[in-house]
Amino acid sequence: MNSSTTRTLAIGAKKPVKRSVRTVNASGKVIAGATVRAIYPISRCLCRSSLFAAIHRNGVPIEKTAWKMNSMKNVSALTAAVLLAFAVTNAQAITGDYLEVRSCDIYTGPCFANAEMGLTGKEGMMVWSIRQGEWNGVCLDGLKVIVVVATDATLGDLRYEPQSGKAVVIVDSAAESKQQDALLNFACAMAGDLIKEVTEVKQITIESSLGVCKEAGCANIKAGDLIDITTRCISDQDHLCGNERTFYPPLIKVHGAYPAVTELASYRGTGLNRTWQLTDYRSAFLAKFEY
Repeated sequence: MNSSTTRTLAIGAKKPVKRSVRTVNASGKVIAGATVRAIYPISRCLCRSSLFAAIHRNGVPIEKTAWKMNSMKNVSALTAAVLLAFAVTNAQAITGDYLEVRSCDIYTGPCFANAEMGLTGKEGMMVWSIRQGEWNGVCLDGLKVIVVVATDATLGDLRYEPQSGKAVVIVDSAAESKQQDALLNFACAMAGDLIKEVTEVKQITIESSLGVCKEAGCANIKAGDLIDITTRCISDQDHLCGNERTFYPPLIKVHGAYPAVTELASYRGTGLNRTWQLTDYRSAFLAKFEY
Protein backbone atom coordinates (compact mmCIF):
# COMPACT_ATOMS: atom_id res chain seq x y z
CA MET A 1 0.00 0.00 0.00
CA ASN A 2 1.48 3.32 -1.06
CA SER A 3 2.46 5.79 1.64
CA SER A 4 2.47 9.52 1.08
CA THR A 5 3.24 12.70 2.93
CA THR A 6 1.88 16.15 2.22
CA ARG A 7 3.70 19.32 3.20
CA THR A 8 2.22 22.82 3.45
CA LEU A 9 4.50 25.84 3.46
CA ALA A 10 3.37 29.43 3.94
CA ILE A 11 5.09 32.68 4.79
CA GLY A 12 3.28 35.86 5.87
CA ALA A 13 0.20 36.54 3.80
CA LYS A 14 1.30 34.39 0.90
CA LYS A 15 -1.01 31.68 -0.32
CA PRO A 16 -0.15 28.25 1.19
CA VAL A 17 1.74 26.00 -1.20
CA LYS A 18 0.91 22.30 -1.09
CA ARG A 19 3.50 19.86 -2.22
CA SER A 20 3.48 16.12 -2.10
CA VAL A 21 6.05 13.43 -2.45
CA ARG A 22 5.40 9.70 -2.37
CA THR A 23 8.14 7.08 -2.15
CA VAL A 24 7.14 3.44 -1.80
CA ASN A 25 9.24 0.28 -1.73
CA ALA A 26 8.25 -3.16 -2.94
CA SER A 27 6.67 -3.95 0.46
CA GLY A 28 4.66 -0.76 0.55
CA LYS A 29 6.84 0.87 3.23
CA VAL A 30 8.15 4.44 3.30
CA ILE A 31 11.90 4.57 2.71
CA ALA A 32 14.45 6.75 4.56
CA GLY A 33 18.06 7.52 3.66
CA ALA A 34 21.37 9.58 3.89
CA THR A 35 23.70 11.74 1.64
CA VAL A 36 26.13 10.95 -1.32
CA ARG A 37 28.79 12.41 -3.65
CA ALA A 38 29.79 11.67 -7.24
CA ILE A 39 33.06 12.27 -8.99
CA TYR A 40 32.61 14.61 -11.86
CA PRO A 41 33.55 13.16 -15.24
CA ILE A 42 36.62 14.56 -16.85
CA SER A 43 36.29 16.19 -20.26
CA ARG A 44 37.57 13.96 -23.00
CA CYS A 45 38.41 16.73 -25.42
CA LEU A 46 41.99 17.15 -26.50
CA CYS A 47 43.76 20.41 -25.79
CA ARG A 48 46.60 22.37 -27.27
CA SER A 49 49.06 19.93 -25.70
CA SER A 50 48.37 17.62 -28.65
CA LEU A 51 49.83 20.21 -31.02
CA PHE A 52 52.55 21.16 -28.54
CA ALA A 53 53.69 17.53 -28.36
CA ALA A 54 53.96 17.45 -32.14
CA ILE A 55 56.74 20.05 -32.15
CA HIS A 56 58.47 19.17 -28.87
CA ARG A 57 60.33 16.06 -27.88
CA ASN A 58 60.47 15.31 -24.15
CA GLY A 59 59.69 18.93 -23.45
CA VAL A 60 62.74 20.19 -25.45
CA PRO A 61 62.21 22.06 -28.76
CA ILE A 62 63.51 20.11 -31.74
CA GLU A 63 66.75 21.64 -32.98
CA LYS A 64 66.47 23.90 -35.99
CA THR A 65 69.10 21.83 -37.78
CA ALA A 66 66.86 18.79 -37.61
CA TRP A 67 64.05 20.74 -39.26
CA LYS A 68 66.37 21.92 -42.02
CA MET A 69 67.41 18.36 -42.90
CA ASN A 70 63.99 17.50 -44.16
CA SER A 71 61.71 20.50 -43.93
CA MET A 72 59.01 19.03 -46.18
CA LYS A 73 58.77 15.89 -44.07
CA ASN A 74 58.53 17.91 -40.86
CA VAL A 75 55.82 20.16 -42.29
CA SER A 76 53.86 17.10 -43.38
CA ALA A 77 54.18 15.52 -39.95
CA LEU A 78 53.08 18.71 -38.24
CA THR A 79 50.10 19.07 -40.56
CA ALA A 80 49.11 15.47 -39.93
CA ALA A 81 49.36 15.99 -36.17
CA VAL A 82 47.15 19.07 -36.32
CA LEU A 83 44.57 17.31 -38.49
CA LEU A 84 44.61 14.24 -36.23
CA ALA A 85 44.11 16.33 -33.11
CA PHE A 86 41.28 18.23 -34.80
CA ALA A 87 39.61 15.03 -35.99
CA VAL A 88 39.86 13.26 -32.63
CA THR A 89 38.55 16.31 -30.78
CA ASN A 90 35.58 16.64 -33.09
CA ALA A 91 34.88 12.93 -32.99
CA GLN A 92 34.62 12.97 -29.20
CA ALA A 93 32.72 16.24 -28.81
CA ILE A 94 29.11 15.65 -27.85
CA THR A 95 26.63 18.45 -27.07
CA GLY A 96 22.99 18.85 -26.10
CA ASP A 97 20.45 19.73 -23.42
CA TYR A 98 20.25 18.36 -19.88
CA LEU A 99 17.45 18.01 -17.35
CA GLU A 100 17.82 16.91 -13.74
CA VAL A 101 15.06 16.32 -11.21
CA ARG A 102 15.52 15.33 -7.56
CA SER A 103 13.05 14.51 -4.82
CA CYS A 104 14.15 17.47 -2.67
CA ASP A 105 14.41 21.20 -3.25
CA ILE A 106 17.60 22.39 -4.91
CA TYR A 107 16.48 26.03 -5.04
CA THR A 108 15.72 26.75 -1.40
CA GLY A 109 16.80 28.37 1.84
CA PRO A 110 18.99 26.75 4.50
CA CYS A 111 16.03 26.20 6.84
CA PHE A 112 14.10 24.11 4.32
CA ALA A 113 17.22 22.25 3.13
CA ASN A 114 18.14 21.25 6.69
CA ALA A 115 14.58 20.09 7.34
CA GLU A 116 14.69 17.77 4.32
CA MET A 117 18.17 16.41 4.94
CA GLY A 118 18.12 12.65 5.48
CA LEU A 119 14.36 12.43 4.86
CA THR A 120 13.90 13.25 1.18
CA GLY A 121 16.04 13.76 -1.89
CA LYS A 122 17.28 10.19 -2.15
CA GLU A 123 16.04 9.83 -5.72
CA GLY A 124 17.04 11.60 -8.92
CA MET A 125 16.48 11.52 -12.67
CA MET A 126 18.97 12.77 -15.26
CA VAL A 127 18.05 13.29 -18.90
CA TRP A 128 20.49 13.92 -21.75
CA SER A 129 19.00 15.07 -25.05
CA ILE A 130 21.91 14.87 -27.46
CA ARG A 131 21.96 17.50 -30.17
CA GLN A 132 24.96 16.14 -32.03
CA GLY A 133 28.22 14.32 -31.51
CA GLU A 134 29.84 10.92 -31.14
CA TRP A 135 30.67 8.67 -28.23
CA ASN A 136 33.24 5.90 -28.68
CA GLY A 137 33.11 6.56 -32.41
CA VAL A 138 29.33 6.09 -32.63
CA CYS A 139 27.12 8.93 -33.88
CA LEU A 140 24.39 9.84 -31.36
CA ASP A 141 22.81 12.82 -33.11
CA GLY A 142 19.24 13.46 -31.92
CA LEU A 143 19.12 10.58 -29.42
CA LYS A 144 18.26 10.60 -25.70
CA VAL A 145 19.13 8.67 -22.57
CA ILE A 146 17.80 8.80 -19.00
CA VAL A 147 19.32 7.64 -15.72
CA VAL A 148 17.07 7.06 -12.70
CA VAL A 149 19.04 6.64 -9.48
CA ALA A 150 18.05 5.77 -5.90
CA THR A 151 20.38 6.02 -2.91
CA ASP A 152 20.09 5.67 0.86
CA ALA A 153 20.80 9.33 1.58
CA THR A 154 19.88 12.82 0.44
CA LEU A 155 21.51 13.72 -2.85
CA GLY A 156 22.91 17.06 -1.78
CA ASP A 157 26.24 18.60 -2.73
CA LEU A 158 28.07 15.54 -3.96
CA ARG A 159 31.42 17.32 -3.96
CA TYR A 160 31.51 17.05 -0.17
CA GLU A 161 29.17 14.16 0.59
CA PRO A 162 29.54 11.54 -2.18
CA GLN A 163 26.63 9.18 -2.68
CA SER A 164 26.21 6.05 -4.73
CA GLY A 165 23.21 3.88 -5.46
CA LYS A 166 21.31 1.64 -7.83
CA ALA A 167 20.26 2.93 -11.22
CA VAL A 168 17.94 2.17 -14.11
CA VAL A 169 19.09 3.37 -17.52
CA ILE A 170 16.56 4.12 -20.25
CA VAL A 171 17.97 4.36 -23.78
CA ASP A 172 16.17 5.79 -26.78
CA SER A 173 14.33 3.09 -28.73
CA ALA A 174 15.08 5.08 -31.89
CA ALA A 175 18.73 4.09 -31.49
CA GLU A 176 20.28 1.14 -33.29
CA SER A 177 22.06 -1.60 -31.36
CA LYS A 178 25.51 0.06 -31.42
CA GLN A 179 23.96 3.41 -30.53
CA GLN A 180 22.12 1.91 -27.56
CA ASP A 181 25.39 0.48 -26.25
CA ALA A 182 27.06 3.86 -26.74
CA LEU A 183 24.20 5.67 -24.96
CA LEU A 184 24.48 3.30 -22.00
CA ASN A 185 28.24 3.80 -21.82
CA PHE A 186 27.86 7.58 -22.15
CA ALA A 187 25.25 7.83 -19.38
CA CYS A 188 27.28 5.69 -16.98
CA ALA A 189 30.43 7.69 -17.70
CA MET A 190 28.65 10.99 -17.07
CA ALA A 191 26.98 9.80 -13.85
CA GLY A 192 30.30 8.43 -12.61
CA ASP A 193 30.41 7.12 -9.04
CA LEU A 194 26.79 8.15 -8.50
CA ILE A 195 25.93 4.78 -10.04
CA LYS A 196 26.96 1.85 -7.89
CA GLU A 197 24.99 -0.75 -9.84
CA VAL A 198 22.86 -0.71 -12.98
CA THR A 199 19.92 -2.95 -12.16
CA GLU A 200 18.01 -2.57 -15.41
CA VAL A 201 18.40 -1.20 -18.94
CA LYS A 202 15.24 -0.33 -20.88
CA GLN A 203 14.74 0.56 -24.54
CA ILE A 204 11.79 2.95 -24.66
CA THR A 205 10.56 5.78 -26.86
CA ILE A 206 11.59 9.03 -25.16
CA GLU A 207 9.61 12.16 -25.95
CA SER A 208 11.24 15.39 -24.80
CA SER A 209 11.18 19.17 -25.08
CA LEU A 210 13.70 21.05 -22.96
CA GLY A 211 13.98 24.78 -22.32
CA VAL A 212 11.25 25.63 -24.81
CA CYS A 213 10.04 28.84 -23.10
CA LYS A 214 11.66 32.28 -23.09
CA GLU A 215 13.19 31.78 -19.62
CA ALA A 216 14.33 28.25 -20.58
CA GLY A 217 12.86 26.62 -17.47
CA CYS A 218 10.01 24.67 -19.06
CA ALA A 219 10.42 21.03 -20.00
CA ASN A 220 8.37 17.91 -20.73
CA ILE A 221 9.68 14.35 -20.68
CA LYS A 222 7.79 11.13 -21.25
CA ALA A 223 9.33 7.66 -21.44
CA GLY A 224 6.54 5.17 -22.05
CA ASP A 225 4.65 4.36 -18.85
CA LEU A 226 7.84 4.59 -16.82
CA ILE A 227 8.60 8.31 -16.50
CA ASP A 228 6.70 11.59 -16.65
CA ILE A 229 8.37 14.93 -15.96
CA THR A 230 7.01 18.46 -16.30
CA THR A 231 8.85 21.59 -15.16
CA ARG A 232 8.21 25.32 -15.29
CA CYS A 233 10.16 28.50 -14.60
CA ILE A 234 10.54 29.78 -11.04
CA SER A 235 8.31 32.79 -10.29
CA ASP A 236 7.66 35.12 -7.35
CA GLN A 237 5.16 32.70 -5.86
CA ASP A 238 7.96 30.18 -5.38
CA HIS A 239 9.91 32.43 -2.99
CA LEU A 240 8.69 31.13 0.34
CA CYS A 241 11.19 32.49 2.85
CA GLY A 242 13.09 35.18 0.96
CA ASN A 243 16.46 33.46 1.47
CA GLU A 244 16.26 31.11 -1.49
CA ARG A 245 19.27 30.36 -3.60
CA THR A 246 20.60 27.46 -5.62
CA PHE A 247 21.44 25.48 -2.50
CA TYR A 248 22.78 22.36 -4.26
CA PRO A 249 24.73 22.20 -7.52
CA PRO A 250 23.78 19.76 -10.30
CA LEU A 251 24.74 16.13 -9.80
CA ILE A 252 27.10 16.21 -12.79
CA LYS A 253 29.22 18.75 -14.66
CA VAL A 254 27.09 20.86 -17.02
CA HIS A 255 27.00 24.43 -18.34
CA GLY A 256 24.61 27.24 -17.45
CA ALA A 257 22.48 25.26 -15.01
CA TYR A 258 19.14 26.98 -14.34
CA PRO A 259 16.85 25.97 -11.43
CA ALA A 260 13.20 25.27 -12.17
CA VAL A 261 10.02 24.05 -10.47
CA THR A 262 9.06 20.42 -10.88
CA GLU A 263 5.33 20.40 -11.49
CA LEU A 264 5.34 16.62 -11.81
CA ALA A 265 8.01 13.92 -11.68
CA SER A 266 7.10 10.27 -11.42
CA TYR A 267 8.89 6.96 -11.77
CA ARG A 268 6.81 3.79 -11.99
CA GLY A 269 9.42 1.15 -12.74
CA THR A 270 10.39 -2.02 -10.86
CA GLY A 271 14.17 -1.91 -11.15
CA LEU A 272 14.82 0.09 -7.96
CA ASN A 273 12.35 -1.58 -5.58
CA ARG A 274 10.64 1.76 -5.11
CA THR A 275 8.48 4.17 -7.07
CA TRP A 276 7.81 7.84 -6.47
CA GLN A 277 5.80 10.83 -7.55
CA LEU A 278 6.41 14.42 -6.52
CA THR A 279 4.65 17.66 -7.36
CA ASP A 280 5.47 21.35 -6.96
CA TYR A 281 9.06 21.04 -5.79
CA ARG A 282 11.80 23.50 -6.66
CA SER A 283 13.92 20.50 -7.52
CA ALA A 284 14.89 20.69 -11.22
CA PHE A 285 17.84 21.92 -13.24
CA LEU A 286 17.95 22.66 -16.95
CA ALA A 287 21.36 23.10 -18.56
CA LYS A 288 23.59 22.51 -21.57
CA PHE A 289 26.37 19.95 -21.84
CA GLU A 290 29.46 19.60 -24.00
CA TYR A 291 31.94 16.77 -23.45
